[in-house]
Amino acid sequence: MNCYQWIRLNYQPSLGCVHYIEVSMHVKDLTIDELKAVIRGTIMEALEELLPDPDQGRTVKEQFQQELLETQKRRKLGVQGMAAAEVRQKLGLTNR
Repeated sequence: MNCYQWIRLNYQPSLGCVHYIEVSMHVKDLTIDELKAVIRGTIMEALEELLPDPDQGRTVKEQFQQELLETQKRRKLGVQGMAAAEVRQKLGLTNR
C-alpha cells in the first residue's frame, strides 16, 4: 500500500496558493509517529472539506478584537484567568 505525503514548499500570497510536492512512501516504512501524522492530516483534510468555517467572511467588532488581544497578552505574561467555578457562580449557574 502506498502512502502519499505532501511537503509544503512555499506560500505565494500574490497567487493565493501553496506549492506542494508529492513524496511516495510505503506504509511499512513509516514510524508510528509518521503514520499517526498521515492519519491526522487525512482526517483534518476531510473535516475541512465537510465542515466549512461558519465565520468565513464575517468581521469581528473592534471592541471584541481588542478584548481578544488583551486576553492573549495576559496569557503570554502568565496571568491566570477566572476559574470555571467562579464564572458559573457569577452567572448563577449550578453544577449538574
